[in-house]
Amino acid sequence: MKKSGKMRLKAHLVTSLAAQLLTLAVTSLFWVAVRAKKRGGSA
Repeated sequence: MKKSGKMRLKAHLVTSLAAQLLTLAVTSLFWVAVRAKKRGGSA
């Protein structure tokens, strides 16, 4: 039981980290797009 609990915790941590990285990547892409739009007009 202890082992499965540890595995579940590890999976939760990995999922949480992946979600944070995904959010960061999406936010970065969004800001890059906004900045490019402001700078280049229709480009």
